[in-house]
Amino acid sequence: MTFQMYSSYKDAGFVGLDQVPSHWDVLRFKQVFGEVNERSTTGEEELLSVSEYYGVKPRSQKIDEGEHLSPDFS
Repeated sequence: MTFQMYSSYKDAGFVGLDQVPSHWDVLRFKQVFGEVNERSTTGEEELLSVSEYYGVKPRSQKIDEGEHLSPDFS
């Protein structure tokens, strides 16, 4: 797949991405997304575990040797 080049580029301003098209805005994630802090009212929701290795899965699933979970503070 080949894409056409833009007419002009500018420095992206951070490591890992050299240049972006000059008409793009370069924003930090925190300028685009907002933190959501919602608490359970019943406690019946499924608790999830997040890992860069296996992604998101229910915390109730068996944990293999070498995998780590954050402590349960409930």
